[in-house]
Amino acid sequence: MNKSKNLRSYLVSFFTGVILVLISIFISFGIIIIINNGFDLNIKETAGYGIGRYSSGFGALLFIFFGHASYTIPIFFLIFGLKKIFVIRANFFLLHFFSFILSIFFIDFILSIFNFNGGLIGDISFKFLEKNNTMLLHNKIYFSLMILLMFTISMFLGIYGLTLKYRFFYKTSYYVATCFLLFLESSN
Repeated sequence: MNKSKNLRSYLVSFFTGVILVLISIFISFGIIIIINNGFDLNIKETAGYGIGRYSSGFGALLFIFFGHASYTIPIFFLIFGLKKIFVIRANFFLLHFFSFILSIFFIDFILSIFNFNGGLIGDISFKFLEKNNTMLLHNKIYFSLMILLMFTISMFLGIYGLTLKYRFFYKTSYYVATCFLLFLESSN
């Protein structure tokens, strides 16, 4: 009984991982088609009529909503899928997924502030902040603290969403904060 339960648990984990890796490949393929067409969203001729058409449509939808941060979505599915395939502890998929999506919202907002393509979500949130809180955008200290806080929150949520260890975050945030402080000192 116990061996059959373990085998069933392993097979469910394995096939869930395979499905997540296939979703990652599907999204990656769609985003690659969008990139190769110069971000032209009218791609019926290039994508063909097979799975590429649906994949490119879904990739275009992700790119419209999330902008350049949409490149990280296949990485999430790939990491989570590989952890499921190799039976590395990765529970609470929905909690990790929503945490990762929330980190992408913060990344989109930061990208939109610096006039990169933050997608529809980043543009809407930036315009909301610009309309309601202009003091945060025009004061250099508030602006710097807001960006640093959003980046830190985004890193915590993204690392939790990707089920990575926090040691990676500590090293990365130390180097980013050091570079950020050097940038502030040089701009004065």
